[in-house]
Amino acid sequence: IFAVGPDGTNFRNLTQHGAYDFWGRFSPDGRYLAFVSDRAFCPTWTPNAPGSCYTPDAFAPDGGNPYLLDLASGLIIKLADVWVRQPPTWINSAMLSLVGGDRSTPSSGSTLYIADVQRGVTRPITSTAPNGIQIARETWTADGSYVVYQELGADSALVVRDANGTEIARTTAFAFPRFAFAAAWSPDGSRLALAGRNSACPFGLISL
Repeated sequence: IFAVGPDGTNFRNLTQHGAYDFWGRFSPDGRYLAFVSDRAFCPTWTPNAPGSCYTPDAFAPDGGNPYLLDLASGLIIKLADVWVRQPPTWINSAMLSLVGGDRSTPSSGSTLYIADVQRGVTRPITSTAPNGIQIARETWTADGSYVVYQELGADSALVVRDANGTEIARTTAFAFPRFAFAAAWSPDGSRLALAGRNSACPFGLISL
């Protein structure tokens, strides 16, 4: 993962590793860079390097573990052993949202996690035995109290949970196409706007 100034200067390598490092996300306060890497499984993908995972027919990884780079010190820490298959999402400067699943069998489903980056604690919000259920488009309130997401399984449902994982609401009334849902919370977390993504919206904007 590289960084560059807005004028094209100060181009530099931030993560300095031969593994796949991707999905870099700066924290809102600019202190951290969250990213995903397969470095715990593959020391390098550089061809002909010792221990390289590279072969001409090798596929790039479908995800990796979550890592955190302290931009002031340059220290990189592994946040959790969770295999993350979607870009991480900052809830606020202290909390990170992760969607993880089975490294070997993506079709087994996914689990939503919340990571407290200051305490170094990552915990599941949804079932860790998801039975094929996929979590998509999670959107949190600014304080991390509630999350809404699209649950994809036999049916497509919209689900609201609190930060402890308790289900608050569920509906299948709004049949957004798969991976075509978007949401936004009001600043105080009391209202929720629902809409389609990439023009996939059969209902227009909905406010709850």
